[in-house]
Amino acid sequence: MSKKAKASPIMKEVDVSRYKIILDYKIEQMVQYVMGKYKNEFTILPHVEEIEPDVFEMTGVWFPEQVNSTTASNYEGENIMGLVKEGYDIVKGTGHIHTHPNMSVNPSPKDQQDIYDRADESAGLSVGVITNEDYDYYGHIVDFTKG
Repeated sequence: MSKKAKASPIMKEVDVSRYKIILDYKIEQMVQYVMGKYKNEFTILPHVEEIEPDVFEMTGVWFPEQVNSTTASNYEGENIMGLVKEGYDIVKGTGHIHTHPNMSVNPSPKDQQDIYDRADESAGLSVGVITNEDYDYYGHIVDFTKG
């Protein structure tokens, strides 16, 4: 369900079988900057739109209040309401970017459960990426609306 992709100067495309996730270049820059500076896992909640069948584009950068360490990033769902004041659109907010600094991008069992929990909380759709400092990417899409 995932393939490794390397950084591009314009945007990042992560191929997940017939699906594609496109990350705006600004998102990639922000993720790499914050991960390099703080060396902790963290979470970004981007907007996601299906721009054509099975092609999802991530835009925007919102950081929920979170507790971070080198091996975990935890945030509470109610903290997301504070992001709405900053322009976060809950309807488009089905995206998730999670970092694994100094680790592989393969999801841990907790990451796997979080992927499904986010889809359950987001009207059946969760589009996400796990990345690391080596510019490796693991893309995942859970779409309960398509069966």
